[in-house]
Amino acid sequence: MKIVKKILIGIVVLIVLLLIVAIFIPADYTVTRMSTVNRPKQEVFDYVKSLKNQEQYSVWVMEDPKIQVTYTGVDGTVGSSSAWKSEKMGEGSQTITAVSSDKIEVDLNFIKPMADQAKASMIVDAVDANNSNITCTFYGHGAYPIGRLMSLIGKKFVGDAYEQNLVNIKKNLEK
Repeated sequence: MKIVKKILIGIVVLIVLLLIVAIFIPADYTVTRMSTVNRPKQEVFDYVKSLKNQEQYSVWVMEDPKIQVTYTGVDGTVGSSSAWKSEKMGEGSQTITAVSSDKIEVDLNFIKPMADQAKASMIVDAVDANNSNITCTFYGHGAYPIGRLMSLIGKKFVGDAYEQNLVNIKKNLEK
């Protein structure tokens, strides 16, 4: 009986400790990754603003060959969207909310495995006539307490995926 009591006290102490740590983790977080592509700005921007092109570079889409993606609207324009269903990657959608000459912004709506919403953007800047920088940014929010604790893992997961996406974009465009 004493062992069970010690285990229960240990679990309560761990939960209280995690709740205290979560207080100090910011609710809002941002993940940004950047890369240079040896192609002109307009070519790079036209490629990344197309939701359909994510099939060629997004690790999340490429992870599951059986993923079902549906597209609505005119790709690369405000209001166009893609929705996905996948055993591996869950279910959700993204909608383009803004497009300018160098930036695309999307709203993300995650349904499964966990309901959540976030925003993301991609900015393409010219370095010179034949080279461009791409900056990918993810804006997340973690509700107290679980969301804040999970944001620590989420930032690493998103950052790693963005880095690979940028490698794939570079490879695809520099062929």
